[in-house]
Parts: sequence; C-alpha cells; structure tokens
Amino acid sequence: MTAEIKLRELMFYKGFDTIEKLHRKSGLSRKAISSILSGNKTGLRLETIIKLCSALDCKVEELIVIEKEKLHS
Repeated sequence: MTAEIKLRELMFYKGFDTIEKLHRKSGLSRKAISSILSGNKTGLRLETIIKLCSALDCKVEELIVIEKEKLHS
C-alpha cells in the first residue's frame, strides 16, 4: 500500500496560496507545513492531521489517499 498526502492540492482548492495562511489557520509551524509539502515527512502525527483537516475543512480521506499496490503478473 502507498499513501499520498494531498496537501498541495487541498491548499490550492481551498484558497490557501501561501504556507503562512495555512500556518495561521492551523497553528502548525511553517517548517512543518513546508516539510509535508516537500515530501520530507515520512509520518504524520494524528494531531497534525486533525489540525490540517480542521484548517482545510476536509476529511482525512481527502488529505491522505491510500492506494493498494497493483500486483504484477
């Protein structure tokens, strides 16, 4: 299984054109948001997910998309 964090897409869709705006709305640090956007975060704390979903007014499954890996025959 693979997981993809759709933060960049949600920020665009919800009108957050800067990290600063999401920082102010979510209470997360600019550095933490930047790390997630750059793909440098390998794991997210539940608290971080809740803050992002609250700020972006979205569901967890909109923020984190989990896909099963396809088997090659």
